[in-house]
Amino acid sequence: MSSLGLLVLYGLHELLGSIGPGIISTAGMLGVELAPTKARSMVQAFTVASGRSGAAIASFVFPTLFLSVSKEIALTFFAVLMFVAAAITLLVPETKGKPLEESSKEENVAT
Repeated sequence: MSSLGLLVLYGLHELLGSIGPGIISTAGMLGVELAPTKARSMVQAFTVASGRSGAAIASFVFPTLFLSVSKEIALTFFAVLMFVAAAITLLVPETKGKPLEESSKEENVAT
């Protein structure tokens, strides 16, 4: 893929990530909605820690790839990661319009 194509792909990623609740908020919301009440805080902590770890690792990996290999390979590497993340997100069950108890599969909730 050309440098211009990768730049356009990155721009689309940033644009679409800024529409709606955003990338980080979406990951946090899905984790909380899918986890039972007793595990919800641990899932939220794992989501936040994963995001921060990924950002920290990426801030070291990207410049290293960019300088030692080439900008095309660095951008292609992160484009592939972006598509993998999108594919994994499509596997997450839809929670729209469902009560929290139903989406987290909690049973016998006192009302």
